[in-house]
Parts: sequence; structure tokens; C-alpha cells
Amino acid sequence: MNVFGSNHNEIGSLSENLILNTAGKIKIRFGNKFVDLLDNQGKIAVTVPRILTRVNSTSEINADGFYLVEGNIYASIDGETI
Repeated sequence: MNVFGSNHNEIGSLSENLILNTAGKIKIRFGNKFVDLLDNQGKIAVTVPRILTRVNSTSEINADGFYLVEGNIYASIDGETI
């Protein structure tokens, strides 16, 4: 199947459901790297980064990101804090 400008192999069909049988681990290979699809509890293995960092004062803001300082939210981008 050619979609998104390149060829792809297709497994399954739109008219039927698909079941994968496994002893427990499912990995996806892309290039020379392997990624776990599921964690040990059978949930999607994804890491969600913290969006908000709590600091005691604006002088502790030293990188790009969003910060919580005494109940106020600050954004820091390229050394500028808003």
C-alpha cells in the first residue's frame, strides 16, 4: 500500500478485527532501534514529561519551560522569563 508518499506493508483488513498473540512483550523495530509497545501491566508504554516545574523563586529558573513560583506560572524561553 502506498500512503503518505511511501510504500507500507499491510496486516489485517478493515472488515475484520485483529488479534495479536504473545507471551507478553510487544516491541516495534524501526531502523536498528526497538521500542516497547506495552509496559509490564499491559498499558501503553509512554513517558509523559512534567510540564510544570515548582521552584521557590524566579532566580531558580535556569532553563526553558514552565515554572510554578508561589502560585504564579512563569514561562522561560531563550533566557527570557514571562
